[in-house]
Amino acid sequence: MIAAWSHLDRISNQFISYANSLGSGSPDHEFVVWTYRNESRAIMVMAVSTDGNLNSSNFAAFSKIPLDYDLRATQSLSSLAEGISDDGGSYDMSFALTLQATTETMRMCSDVFRALSQELRKAGIPLSLTFVFQPLPRQPLHAALSENILGLEENLPVDSILFDAGGTLEASDVEYRGVAYRKLAHAIEEIRAFSASRNNHSPYVYMNYANPHQDVFRSYGARNAEFLKKTAARYDPSGFFQYRVSGGVKVSQTRLA
Repeated sequence: MIAAWSHLDRISNQFISYANSLGSGSPDHEFVVWTYRNESRAIMVMAVSTDGNLNSSNFAAFSKIPLDYDLRATQSLSSLAEGISDDGGSYDMSFALTLQATTETMRMCSDVFRALSQELRKAGIPLSLTFVFQPLPRQPLHAALSENILGLEENLPVDSILFDAGGTLEASDVEYRGVAYRKLAHAIEEIRAFSASRNNHSPYVYMNYANPHQDVFRSYGARNAEFLKKTAARYDPSGFFQYRVSGGVKVSQTRLA
C-alpha cells in the first residue's frame, strides 16, 4: 500500500498501536517505509496476514486512510520477495538502530527525514532515501532468546522498533557517495542520540541492516562481546577470518572499553 506523505501522522500512529499490541505473537506483520526519491516523499506500508485472513484486523486502519495504491493480493512469500527486489547496479549504504515504539520517536524521525531530504535537494545530491520501521516485540524474543548471545534479555527492555535507514545512489552518481554518506550518518546519529536520551533505549544493532562502522557485537553487551572475542581467538588463532576474508561484520573491530 502506498500513501501520500500528508497522511504520515495517521499511518505512524496506527503503526505504533500495532507495534505495542503484539503481545505473545501474531499471524500478522507490518512494516512502514518512508521514501524520498526524485525530490518527492511517499509512504509505503507492507501489511501482511501470514495465515491468509483477508479480513485481518491488521488491514482495518487502512480502510480509513486514503491510499494512492492498494496492491494487496494473496501470494507466496517468494513472489512477494521477487516483486520488491531490485536489479542491482547501484551504490547502497545503510544503518540500523533499535528505537522506542512511541509517537515521540516517530515524530523525531520524521523531523530528521524532512530535514535530510531538504538538505539533499538544496545541495543537488541525488541520493534516494528509505527509513524502514518494523516492530520488535520483547516478549516473544525474551522467551525464545534467554541467555542468547544477542543479549536481548538485557538490552531490549520493552517492545521496540527495528529501524533501518538506507541511501541509494545510481552507479552514474557514485561521485556523491562521500558527502551523501556523511549526511546520512549525521542524521542517524541525531536519531540515536535522541533515543539514548529517553527511557527504555536499546543499544541493540541488527547485523543484517548495520553499517560496517557500527559496532554490532558491542551492542550485544560487554559480556557477550568478550565471549565472542575469546571464541574467535580460540578457533581462529591466526585471525584468518578476521583479516584475510573480506566483507561481513568482524569481531576484531569490536571495542570492549
